[in-house]
Amino acid sequence: MTNIDDVAQTLAEYERLAITSGATVQIDPPEFSTDGDHWLPIVGELTPRWARATVHRDGIATTVYASWDESLPVETAQTEDGRLWRDIWEQKPMQRFGSFIVRAALRRAFREVIGDRVEPDEDAPRVSAPESAVDRTDWDAQIEDAADVAALEQIWRDMRPARARTGAREVAYLARRAQLAAAAWEPAPARDLSADELAHHHAFFGHEPKAPQDHQAPQNRAARRASARKKGGRR
Repeated sequence: MTNIDDVAQTLAEYERLAITSGATVQIDPPEFSTDGDHWLPIVGELTPRWARATVHRDGIATTVYASWDESLPVETAQTEDGRLWRDIWEQKPMQRFGSFIVRAALRRAFREVIGDRVEPDEDAPRVSAPESAVDRTDWDAQIEDAADVAALEQIWRDMRPARARTGAREVAYLARRAQLAAAAWEPAPARDLSADELAHHHAFFGHEPKAPQDHQAPQNRAARRASARKKGGRR
């Protein structure tokens, strides 16, 4: 079995093998995230929850992502000298996790020269994602069943930390929001003018006031006014 010192050299070997392909190789520094939204080369004292690495082959980028929970070796996985892989990862999380994700990106971009080789810290049994971390919420149904705009917007906010937002769901969210907003609009109730108001209107304009025409939705009024301008009406 390869020991920890040998594993520390594997990343340099991966880079050397990638160069032998004859392609131009560029490796971006690995980045880490604690929330899935903000990515930094370091995360301070916090344990990174996600990592990503990008390798460029002749200018074409290959990016690989991994979660800490699914990459961390289990407590019983040991190195050749008896140390626990999990302890090594937790002592230097960015170093170990960073090497792990860069090797994965290099393998994907240069598979013909690196092959499917697996290093000892990757071959160790992995920790499964905890069941409680699996999001089983039916977000699509919640969007469809939202009772009003406020409830829909709260659902959309809740989807962000759950990393449940997708392009298709954003389309559904916007469509449902427009639907709820249209359903919530109501015209102002009409009222009868008082005798004084009628007399004042007749004295000023020379005729009785017409019945209100604002019983239609705002977008219909706008269309009606645009049509009137085309016909030479009100300008």
